[in-house]
Amino acid sequence: MAKTLKQETEGFPDLDAATVKLKFNEIVKDAKDKRELEQGPLGILATHREDRENRDRRDHQALTLTALLATNAAYRALHEDIMAELPEVENLLDDNQDNLDEIVAREKMALEADLERVAGRLPDGRYVFKGDDGSIVDENLKPLEGEDAEAAKKIDFTSKMTLEQYRERRKPVDEAVQRADENRRDRVRVGEIRERNTDNENPLSMEQKGEDKAELGEIEKRAQERHQEAKNELGGWTAWHDAGVQEHAVSTAAMAKPQI
Repeated sequence: MAKTLKQETEGFPDLDAATVKLKFNEIVKDAKDKRELEQGPLGILATHREDRENRDRRDHQALTLTALLATNAAYRALHEDIMAELPEVENLLDDNQDNLDEIVAREKMALEADLERVAGRLPDGRYVFKGDDGSIVDENLKPLEGEDAEAAKKIDFTSKMTLEQYRERRKPVDEAVQRADENRRDRVRVGEIRERNTDNENPLSMEQKGEDKAELGEIEKRAQERHQEAKNELGGWTAWHDAGVQEHAVSTAAMAKPQI
């Protein structure tokens, strides 16, 4: 028994009127070009390919994301891969951010505990450090001037943390901050990728979607590495760390270096 039109088209997505009109115009244009080519090949052959390429570009620009997904199986498959991967990467980056921010807070707390014990301080509370060359800077590594420089002259830097020791001691904090910032930038980028791939009025080309999928894979790989690093680091903290003192902190005795 012959199938009805409804049976023949069952399972295919409905096309909106704009898509149908666009495809109809394309068929008409192809038929016209064919006739002209048959009647006068030398007159149209030179421009036929260029017209076709221009029309393909216009077709893509005219179609919405919804239309592309309904009419292009390869495009739809790539889109679905990206949309399936996005929430996994987003959740991983969000979890990482919580862990990395906690590590930053702990590292800063441990550094503060060391500075409280072995660093010189200005009257306003800022920590100051004297280098081997006699230079004196504050906790932001900014050289002291004016009243601050005068106040620093009254500080006995004997047995205090030196500038060189401070630079070394703050490395864990700087590294933790850097990792947290990098993860935050990746999260922003993934948000941009989601917006690009869900813009219905400005759909990406296959090439652009392929580039986004590749970049998403690279971000996910970095996120997984950070996740394992953060997990190991947080798992290694002891009750002593939680009290604000790190095991790798330089001891007060080791810092007791006389300065001139």
